[in-house]
Amino acid sequence: MLIGMIGLSLAVLHGIEAALWAEAYLLLGALDTPAEAMLFSIDSMTTRGASGLTLHQHWQEMGALEGVAGVLMFGISTAYMFFVMQLYFLVSAPVISRRRMHVELENAWDHDHGLWPVPGLEHREFHRFGPVHE
Repeated sequence: MLIGMIGLSLAVLHGIEAALWAEAYLLLGALDTPAEAMLFSIDSMTTRGASGLTLHQHWQEMGALEGVAGVLMFGISTAYMFFVMQLYFLVSAPVISRRRMHVELENAWDHDHGLWPVPGLEHREFHRFGPVHE
């Protein structure tokens, strides 16, 4: 639920960003209609570039700048989503994970022979916290 809400919020914010770029294109006279400006803006922001629209000659570098800004914003949004997911899982799962890891380690330890069941290390003796150094 939390991740979905953040994803929806980021999509709305990216839509607002595209609308601001479209408004700039209209105010500068780089495109003629609001529909063209919005389509070009979304197309440039996502670096798709398949709309077939081009800015007037004098403003063509703005499209490239919007493409760079769009890639950076999507990258920042992705990093933010992963940060939120990490926090969510770190807060909700540490007690369960620690208990589960402790149980798995206890089950893996061969108490009778003092060995960890690790392939290739069957003949080396291990103490509780690592190998025995001779």
